[in-house]
Amino acid sequence: MLSAAEETAAEYDRGIDTDSAFGDPQRLIPDYARENAVDHIVMGVHGRAEEDRSLVGRVAETVFFRFPVSVTTIR
Repeated sequence: MLSAAEETAAEYDRGIDTDSAFGDPQRLIPDYARENAVDHIVMGVHGRAEEDRSLVGRVAETVFFRFPVSVTTIR
């Protein structure tokens, strides 16, 4: 899946970096972004609309507040 994303970006003369890791995404994503000078984060969300949860979810919300770059969420 990551290779396909890189190939699609290349077709539009764009580059992306992909990586995968195991652990707590609320910590891993902002830490990785800081260490690698990431300027934009794109992440998928479930979009649950439960009363006790935000629309973007716990992980996406944490990333919004822990790292000061643009974050795009995709349902």
